[in-house]
Amino acid sequence: MKVSVVGAGAFGTALAAQLNRAGNEVKIWAFEEKVRDEINELHQNITYLPDIKLDEKIVATGDLSEAYSHSDFVFLAPPFFALRKVLPKTAKGKIFVCAAKGIEKDTHKLANEIVEETIKGNYEVCAISGPSFAKEVGLGLDTKVMVANADFEAAEKIKKVIETESFKVEITDDVVGLELGGALKNVLAILAGMAAGAALERDFTAAVFTEGLREMVSLGKKMGAQESTFYSVAGLGDLFLTATSDQSRNFTFGYKLGSGTDVKEALAVKNAIEGVGTAESAYALGKKFGVKTPLFYNIYATIFENKPPKEALGDIWEAI
Repeated sequence: MKVSVVGAGAFGTALAAQLNRAGNEVKIWAFEEKVRDEINELHQNITYLPDIKLDEKIVATGDLSEAYSHSDFVFLAPPFFALRKVLPKTAKGKIFVCAAKGIEKDTHKLANEIVEETIKGNYEVCAISGPSFAKEVGLGLDTKVMVANADFEAAEKIKKVIETESFKVEITDDVVGLELGGALKNVLAILAGMAAGAALERDFTAAVFTEGLREMVSLGKKMGAQESTFYSVAGLGDLFLTATSDQSRNFTFGYKLGSGTDVKEALAVKNAIEGVGTAESAYALGKKFGVKTPLFYNIYATIFENKPPKEALGDIWEAI
């Protein structure tokens, strides 16, 4: 089966490796010439996913139209802020799989909504999410994720394309819940990192972890998500992984804030920290739907209103 991946960051590259492992002919679009050369000549993505050897059959291209024409199965894994920019204007017969996690600034749209708004034609949109660090997926370690599509049929096709013995796929029809879980957990991972950086104990982190999940569920239900999705691998599972490990860019960013690094300096890294933009959207959506979100608000205030992290952590403790 021919499969395309749009976006050659850490997770896009890991998806390409897994899709190749599942027996597919994979073409990956990479924005940077340096990354294309690394994949095609060295069979590695040293820039974004070092130490993972890629199969020489994985081919990188800098031509978006070539990537889209390669296959009817297209995994979308650019940085979330760039998603709208890399989408085609029209499509027919394709299945787009949203792997970018976030909520768009200003519009507050999820990835599937951006795809459906941008691309004209007859096609299907799925989303994929779950506890899946890029390095572990790239290495072929045991991973379980969830794929969402409103009527299951397209999700079943994607499951067949990507699933292997070490990469399990569960299916749901709750696209909104799956995408919200994947986006909002990044904000809570920043909070967990802030608590660790401020040398707060695990009891505190466990309490805010629980309250954060409650905020996710409350906001999700208002937006039409199924509560059960937040207790699946796409919700609680992904939250646990991202909020408890320094492999998480969001956790590491929060740790830097909690230990005294200013926001601008903490953001000076290669890979996008998706929870930063999502924090602003989560706070705005809470206000829009009348949901109290003291955790999301205080992360937003720390990043965008220069609220001292220790003050934010104290206010969160008072609120819960």
